[in-house]
Amino acid sequence: MTKNPTIFILSIFFILICEVSTATELINFDNLSEHHNKEVLIRGFYYNSSDKRGVISSQPNLKTCCVGSPKQWKYQIFTDHIALSNNSSKAMTFKGELEYSPRYDQEGNKVGLYYLKNASILPEDTQPPLITWIIGIFFIVLGSIIAFKKRKQLDE
Repeated sequence: MTKNPTIFILSIFFILICEVSTATELINFDNLSEHHNKEVLIRGFYYNSSDKRGVISSQPNLKTCCVGSPKQWKYQIFTDHIALSNNSSKAMTFKGELEYSPRYDQEGNKVGLYYLKNASILPEDTQPPLITWIIGIFFIVLGSIIAFKKRKQLDE
């Protein structure tokens, strides 16, 4: 181990910052168009559609007629079928690459269609809350300050 704990602690801090900055971004249904062709995380409700695909929606407990409906495309993301029963009352976090493909409704109006490629469901226990990151960074900075002060005392 290094003789200078400050450099060691700052190195760990730098590694954590790099890891957080390259993490997949958690997005919402309001800004889907800004994230196409990017790997994303999104929370939503899962439904099986009538055409054997999965649908992730921003809305819970949709009726069958609304799942996959062109009027709802703005608030839904299609996926390949995930072996999961309809659990439309529990929000889950999905990970995958978001793609956009234009489609047209019955009146010929262009509407968006989003597709989550290689979709997977993240287990709830692997999603640390933001406060965990904040507390962790706080303790790293605090440790760096203490190490710096101790070193300064030793130098005097």
